[in-house]
Amino acid sequence: RDRSQADAASDTEASSGSGETSTEPSSPVANVTSVDAKQASETVVNSDEVATKRLTQNLNLPDLSGVKTPNPAQIANFLQQTMKTIRSGGPR
Repeated sequence: RDRSQADAASDTEASSGSGETSTEPSSPVANVTSVDAKQASETVVNSDEVATKRLTQNLNLPDLSGVKTPNPAQIANFLQQTMKTIRSGGPR
């Protein structure tokens, strides 16, 4: 015997253990696309670039794409120089 979608949805809600019922109809996934790790990584990188560009534009931030990030040794050197400057009473 064929069961209706409402019966199947009711069984799903009952088996979920939440005890809550939903008045909205459940929507089955229509399309599932399998991707390999490389494709997934590329998609994340591309999405991140788009989101970052939108954010910088929306917040009216400067484009820092040409600015190099300092490496840990450069940061440590800068902090050491700053500490020396502070200990000596500042620049004269």
